[in-house]
Amino acid sequence: MAARAYSGKKPKNLKHTLRVFLSYLGRHKKMLAVVAVLVTISAGANLFGTYMIRPVVNGLADGDVHTLLRGVLITALIFGCGALAAYGYTQTMVKAAQQVVFDIRRDLFEHVQTLPLQFFDSRRHGDIMSLFTNDIDTMADALNNSFAMVIQSFIQIVGTLTLLYILNWRLSLIVTVCYGIMFWYIKFSGKRSKGYYTKQQNSLGELNGYIEELITGQKVVKVFHHEEESFTEFCKKNEELRKAGTGAQGYAATMVPVVVSISYVNYAIVAVLGGLLALHGKADIGSLASYLVFVRQAALPINQFTQQSNFLLSALAGAERVFDVMSLEPEIDEGKVELVNVKEENGALAVCEETTGRWAWKRPDGTMTELKGDVRFENVDFGYTADRLILKNINLYAKPGQKIAFVGSTGAGNDQIRFDMTFLVLAPNVEIITLTRDMALSRDYEINYLKEHGFEADFTKLKYSYNVGLWGTSICGGEILDSTQGLPESAYLKQVTKTGSEELRLEFKNGEIHAVNGKVFEDKIAAIQKVEEIGAAYGIGRDMHVGDTIIGIKGRVGFEAAAPMLIIGAHRFLEKYTLSKWQQYWKDQVANWYGMFLHESQYLEPVMRDIEAMLQESQRNVNGTVILELRPLSFSTVGVDSKDDLVKTKFGEYGEMQKGWTAEDAKGFIKVTSTPLRVYYNNHKDEEI
Repeated sequence: MAARAYSGKKPKNLKHTLRVFLSYLGRHKKMLAVVAVLVTISAGANLFGTYMIRPVVNGLADGDVHTLLRGVLITALIFGCGALAAYGYTQTMVKAAQQVVFDIRRDLFEHVQTLPLQFFDSRRHGDIMSLFTNDIDTMADALNNSFAMVIQSFIQIVGTLTLLYILNWRLSLIVTVCYGIMFWYIKFSGKRSKGYYTKQQNSLGELNGYIEELITGQKVVKVFHHEEESFTEFCKKNEELRKAGTGAQGYAATMVPVVVSISYVNYAIVAVLGGLLALHGKADIGSLASYLVFVRQAALPINQFTQQSNFLLSALAGAERVFDVMSLEPEIDEGKVELVNVKEENGALAVCEETTGRWAWKRPDGTMTELKGDVRFENVDFGYTADRLILKNINLYAKPGQKIAFVGSTGAGNDQIRFDMTFLVLAPNVEIITLTRDMALSRDYEINYLKEHGFEADFTKLKYSYNVGLWGTSICGGEILDSTQGLPESAYLKQVTKTGSEELRLEFKNGEIHAVNGKVFEDKIAAIQKVEEIGAAYGIGRDMHVGDTIIGIKGRVGFEAAAPMLIIGAHRFLEKYTLSKWQQYWKDQVANWYGMFLHESQYLEPVMRDIEAMLQESQRNVNGTVILELRPLSFSTVGVDSKDDLVKTKFGEYGEMQKGWTAEDAKGFIKVTSTPLRVYYNNHKDEEI
């Protein structure tokens, strides 16, 4: 049998874990007793069947046909009983194991539902789920396979040694020494491989945790085109697991070959010495034949017993984690009210079974208070434990339909002004609570407060801070704080993964992006994401920005925004082809004012609606496909394909033959256009130009 992968972890409190586990086994002791009896019969049949080689061989050597046939029949009967017993205990063990696992899983789920919120907030969802999957599945596997195998292997080891001494005590002394060497190596190998398996389990835990986190946040990964970076990190962790797994499995894999090799050497020595004893008449042929078969089979039960025992201990370690959760104190519900459906009868509220859309809190004395939407917190304390409160003496009241906003503040001032102004105009009755601003809280004060009230976390301030959005990623901190420095490659979330060049076609309808490389996107967000995916692979969109806050503080920020750079660049290029000269001029002027007003928290200013109407109307002819060429860290505009292209008209082409006017028309136009300049310089002939 191949060596089973063993984590090296054993239960911290083996006696307690075993006692609880045995209590579950005791619920099905009848079936387990049947399993034990059948396993004993199966192991005994294997031992006595092998022992029966002695009379069969002796009968054959003596030419005693009667003895030979009787021995063969008895051997067949013994092995037949063993086969039936093996079938019986495997089927019975499966049923018993599933019943035990069913009980444990049911009790665990029932108990978890009674635990307080602290249990769920202080543990990852993956860790809780592993109780129901990995740990319980390990217990099920151990019960299905290892439980009966350990009993059978133990009986075979003891029985084999006993029968060896019965058959030939002299040779058995040599076998005992070899047995001792086998057990020594198994212990040595297990001790050395434990470290490797521990490292393997740690690497596996890191990889599983990373995968869990990645799958949970896959939408974010795709939005910001972080697939390459995620894959690189996955490959790194996967490689660490491969190395750890290779070391663990490589060491464990030597156990069986070494034990078997020792058994081969043992077999060879015993065969030679046994043959010599038979030649000198100190051993009969049948005993020697039976003896050699026992010696040949000795390594198998030893290896099985060791491996299965270790696996049982590993399963008990998982059981300990399950039982530890089941031993946690449940949360006691001390609620005094019950939420019930109500209807009005004779001017009073009455409980009813049907859903009426009206609810009330029912007290133990039968009085009820209708639920109308009022939210009241009066002198409320909250904490996972009574000695460590997170919220203390909180008072909060919200009227029906009232909205309360809790706004964080960073110190720059932009968003605080925008939020507050918006709320003051659109929701004048909203109470705005800004603790950081109002109480002048510092980062150190906030961290110390959290620590004093039992909240532990990693408060390390990172070198860079990232503000990731659909329209790009801003980067603050690090080299950004020094105006003479730029950001290193490692500071960017998206790395250059493509070389060479690539053509990108962006189609616009009425100024809005419509298709990317021929694929139509009804969802404009998806179109932006697609452009980001393509452009980010070339590292397009990196730059530094210096701007002014609303209150006049200058700030510097790095950003990477492939989609905006490509889409805006293509859009402006298309406008040059499709807008008239003065359309383009005034659109740019108005757009600049609109952007400034928007930044300065003037979005609700009525003129913004007027500007929006003008901007919207200006895009009615901005239709067509823009062709871009992408390269690492840059791009260039190639051309435009548009039915509204004003470059090519019936009047001719720029730089070529014109058909809209004659040469005399051109001379007249130039003369008329130059009239103001000719008048001025005719009166100021002394000015130098």
